[in-house]
Amino acid sequence: LVTGTPEFSLKGGLFALPVSVSLSTTASNAQINYTLDGAEPTTSSPVYSTPIRIDTTTVVRARVSKDGMMSGTIATQTYIIGKQTSLLVMSLTTDPSNLWDSTKGIYVNFEQDIEAPVHLEIFDPHGGKSLGVDAGLQIFGGWSAHFPQKSFAVLARDKYGASSIDYRLFPNLPYDKYKSFVLRNSGTDFWNTHFRDGMMQSLISGLDIETQAYRPAVVYLNGAYWGILNVREKINEHYLESHFGVKENEIDMIESRDIVLHGDTLHYSALLDYIGTHDMRLDASYDYVKTQMDVSNFLNYETSEIYFANTDWPGWNVRYWRPRTPEGKWRWIVYDLDGGFGLGNPWEHGYSTMLDMVTDSIGHEWPNPSWSTFLLRKMLENKHFQQDFVNRCADHMNTIFRPSVVSARIDAMAAELEPEIQSHLARFGRSYDVWKWDVNDLKIFGDHRVDSLRLEIISKFSLAGLSTVTLHNAAPVYGAIQVNNLVHVSDSTWSGSYFKGNPIELTATAFPGCRFVRWTGDISGNTPSVTVPLNGDVSVTAVFEAVVAGAAEKPDDKLPKTFALGQNYPNPFNPETRIIYELPKAGMVTLTVYDLLGKTKAVLVNEYQSAGRYSCRFSAVGLGLPSGVYFYHLRAGNFSAIKRMMVVK
Repeated sequence: LVTGTPEFSLKGGLFALPVSVSLSTTASNAQINYTLDGAEPTTSSPVYSTPIRIDTTTVVRARVSKDGMMSGTIATQTYIIGKQTSLLVMSLTTDPSNLWDSTKGIYVNFEQDIEAPVHLEIFDPHGGKSLGVDAGLQIFGGWSAHFPQKSFAVLARDKYGASSIDYRLFPNLPYDKYKSFVLRNSGTDFWNTHFRDGMMQSLISGLDIETQAYRPAVVYLNGAYWGILNVREKINEHYLESHFGVKENEIDMIESRDIVLHGDTLHYSALLDYIGTHDMRLDASYDYVKTQMDVSNFLNYETSEIYFANTDWPGWNVRYWRPRTPEGKWRWIVYDLDGGFGLGNPWEHGYSTMLDMVTDSIGHEWPNPSWSTFLLRKMLENKHFQQDFVNRCADHMNTIFRPSVVSARIDAMAAELEPEIQSHLARFGRSYDVWKWDVNDLKIFGDHRVDSLRLEIISKFSLAGLSTVTLHNAAPVYGAIQVNNLVHVSDSTWSGSYFKGNPIELTATAFPGCRFVRWTGDISGNTPSVTVPLNGDVSVTAVFEAVVAGAAEKPDDKLPKTFALGQNYPNPFNPETRIIYELPKAGMVTLTVYDLLGKTKAVLVNEYQSAGRYSCRFSAVGLGLPSGVYFYHLRAGNFSAIKRMMVVK
């Protein structure tokens, strides 16, 4: 038996100039065989004798052999020469036969379910943590697997030596262990912007809905430049365990109409049977359905997909789940939005609007068979759901889908790819000018989609038009106004468009140490929550006052029992919000704000604090923050928590 792993004099990484690498082993009377093309070394491979000079990007794989026998352990290091990038870098190394062999090659036989062993290396170009781990590699995706750059799924398995990939793939998520992840070629957007799905999912990442994190990476395959692939969370049982703490045997998870991924369809089938056999106009029917499915999550899901005009949906790219508990409710997962934002069009399927397409009771086999529109159609029969649906659309269009917000997000994500995109496009024979044109098409869609969707809603639900709702806050430092469930107003003045004949809910919320006094303007009274009928434009002022001077900035006297980080309020906000957190014991505390790329934008707290409840004010004034999603991260001793917030200008 031959044992031992070769030692490299230099770890792999990014190098400005050529390097020289020496190999060594502690095994006596042994030799080292090596390769430079990703192949697994054999006794027929070159025998190491002198340092290896690396002039261009190269993968060195080495293995100890003795008396014609080889060690089972292969050491792999990738040396990337002369590459400058701000993106994460990944190197995938596997024996070339695992890619190109006519029988077992995963790239050649991409429609077959084949898994190959791979050595994964991750390099942070900014000098952060690097990683090398053995894992499994599969081709990922359906139609998009026909493209020259294919998507990969990377999977940790015990048989390869590691049960998890221990790397913080997404700086703004609190997870540093992954069972799997995807390197995605942007799906059907491959020939277009290369970030379409990631952009759309980032717009809704602050909502109560399951989305996939996004991070572009430069990828090398056996040392060859393989362009930009988008690192994405893999939607599976491990995703749900990370985000919701549920185990694989504790969930039902269904794809499409009735493809069982985990658990079974019994609960969901019973829900559909109930909806199909009961009058959904009745409050009793609707109240029961709300105990079986997360209606707010469903509203976020449907209104987002409709705004995106995703024409590869609702009959495709559908996945939903529930905890297998008596109170477990169905929730929906967003993925594969590549058919949206102008890449597809309802007109192609005979519909004048997206709303018509997703509520057709007959539909087409693709993209909207009748089963896929059934749930939304039946729910819209209920006046309360319909009212909430219309308001949820309006809430989103006044905040996260506001054209200025969308345009800023597209600009930011395009700018992130800009330094690398020309190399990527050259690798796959595409024009940089065409890429810029496609990015601009995204912006054109974002500029006009709100206006077109408002007209769709007015027509679909026979509404009388739009009402401008203007809200005034006499003292934003003392409190904020919430519109319906999603829009949080902390500005002194805010306005948005809602639909005539569809009432909205206003709620005044005082900050700690303050109180709500009254409403003035087109409504009056001192009840914090009011229903406002919209027969025309509305102007309302909320009046707050301080109860105890300075109380809004001090911790409460009663000590909390556990660490906690609250959701900022208001959220979305402009320009100020407040973050509440609780400390059961004294210690060093940091509270930091990051952008989507993990860059620090503000350090709000960095000091020793006593136990208590704290309210921290965060102002975006002077920070140059564009509209979009940001994260705030609380660290206190061993406690760590991250939450999302949104700036809307």
